[in-house]
Amino acid sequence: MCRRMLKVFMESAVRVEATEQSESLSIAVLTSSPSRLLAEASAELVIVCGGKGVLESEGKSLPLVRGDVIFMPRGADRVVRSTSDFRALSITFDENAFLIPERELLRVPGFAAFFVYEPKARVRLGLDVQLRLRAESCTRVQVGFLRLKDELEIPNKSSDVLCKSMFTSAVLDLADRYANSGEPRAVALVRLSPALCWLDDHFDEPVTMEALGELCGISQRVLQRCFHRAFGITPVTYLLDLRIGAAQSLLRTTETSIKAIAAAVGITDASYFSRRFRLKTGLEPKVYRDQHRARGGNSSAAFV
Repeated sequence: MCRRMLKVFMESAVRVEATEQSESLSIAVLTSSPSRLLAEASAELVIVCGGKGVLESEGKSLPLVRGDVIFMPRGADRVVRSTSDFRALSITFDENAFLIPERELLRVPGFAAFFVYEPKARVRLGLDVQLRLRAESCTRVQVGFLRLKDELEIPNKSSDVLCKSMFTSAVLDLADRYANSGEPRAVALVRLSPALCWLDDHFDEPVTMEALGELCGISQRVLQRCFHRAFGITPVTYLLDLRIGAAQSLLRTTETSIKAIAAAVGITDASYFSRRFRLKTGLEPKVYRDQHRARGGNSSAAFV
């Protein structure tokens, strides 16, 4: 049951009060924390409700003010340094926290853009706030999550469906606000989401720029502009990066030959594959595999 797995806790600089334990979802109210390491092991939403702070992640710093909403995927390092009046919601979750399947969520305008592709864009273009709520909206969002907290604190009242419904509704509300924020990168990512989702599932297949544009309902020229605005690269480079990323995973986790791996990710020319791999990673595929085997490394990335 979700109720047994959900955890809601209040945390400050001087104490922590915990209620329900969770593997799927937790909501924390952070206050007056000079330096707090956030949960790298989970996907996390940070919603700043008051005061000022600084988010440090991947060697970069981002000032935070009231209304800022940042999503951090699982595995991304992050630390918040804050002033004495700082207050924020920290929501950690995985795919089991939702009422509906993730594949359905990805069809909602704004969801894939904010929760899947915005973090990828930050890797290339740096930390930036792409969703900043106005005061009234920030209060409304905060109240929604705190109602979930209150519901969980009433013994024998909250049900699995109710908790998941409240959380899913709150997340979809944020996705809708992102989709309608008007921020250039957000606009580009929302427009590109159908093509990006398709590429995630079919990166090993032949595809034309015309076909990707048709998926998004835009011309090839607009497609190129949107990719540059969202990621700072061309659609072809984005696709090659997906293929090389998949190849890295196969090299770490299988004994498949390099030629077969190249074909499996959609690159039929093994020499071209090796050149692209070296450009992306700085290593030949064999050297990459040997180094990870020596370290016993087997890392992978995921949405949550």
